[in-house]
Amino acid sequence: MTIFTLAQAAPAATTTTTTAPAPTPAPQTQESSGGLGGFLGGDMMMFVICIVLFWVVLIRPQRKAAKEQEARLAALERGNKVVTNAGIHGMIEKVNESTVNLKIAEGVIIEVEKQAIVRVDK
Repeated sequence: MTIFTLAQAAPAATTTTTTAPAPTPAPQTQESSGGLGGFLGGDMMMFVICIVLFWVVLIRPQRKAAKEQEARLAALERGNKVVTNAGIHGMIEKVNESTVNLKIAEGVIIEVEKQAIVRVDK
């Protein structure tokens, strides 16, 4: 489309023999970009809003859940009924620094990582 427009304009410019004074451009009205209205409509503000929404919707709840899980793992004690991430149900027999001994059946005790415990039923 642009090439077609330029092709039409070129012959018209060469056929004129008189030079007309260049038209003065009309004064352009600039919208006020300053102030609060210009700032709120800017691209930077939209970027900031997206970051804040991302933090509120995703990061904040995930941090809260991680803190709750850490608190549950710190409060583990003998006799608690727990469920592991593999779906094994058992009762805590012994709590070590990073592992837990679970009694899953009469005479069957297994050792699992504390991080594998997803639910604690007291």
